[in-house]
Amino acid sequence: MALNKDEELYKASLPAFFTNEIETDKNILTLSIGAIGFYSAILMGKNFTLSNVMLISMIVSVILYGITAAMVLAIFSQNKKQLLAIITNDGRAEENPHLSLLDKWKYLPFIVAIIASIVFMLALTYSNINQKENKVSEKTTKLNGTYAQDGFSGIAKATNNNMASQSNILEKGFSGVVSANSGNNNASSQTPATPAPTPTENQ
Repeated sequence: MALNKDEELYKASLPAFFTNEIETDKNILTLSIGAIGFYSAILMGKNFTLSNVMLISMIVSVILYGITAAMVLAIFSQNKKQLLAIITNDGRAEENPHLSLLDKWKYLPFIVAIIASIVFMLALTYSNINQKENKVSEKTTKLNGTYAQDGFSGIAKATNNNMASQSNILEKGFSGVVSANSGNNNASSQTPATPAPTPTENQ
């Protein structure tokens, strides 16, 4: 009775384990290819400066994602061979050393690629923050320079205007004095002389 239970458990767990492994490999393959496409999209429409850290982390992650995808595809191929061997030999087949090796090491490049992707995203975020700060500082510098130029030009204009008004006042003052003097001279020359009184004769 116990033997039958163990056999039933084995029969139920084996397909579940195999299905779980297949789904895991599919998810790893999908994520790896998606990550490579994500980097391709970033490079096609990039509007940022690619730093050394970003470049190295991107290259490492793309290479490791590619290795992971290749390993998963190789696992699918070896699984197919293994299943065919089991079917041919009435449910019995020798262990495939290549399949065991691939299945054992497939997670290592994938994990390292994820770490490199995290480094890339952190470097990208830092680069975007620096670019925004630089743009704000450049705008502030331009505004300050414009205000300074306007201030200096305004002071120069005001000084020129004051000097011009002062010169006009001086010119008007001198011309007014000259015109006043000339007017007085003309008035004095045009006034007739009063006749001297004639003495009266004594009767």
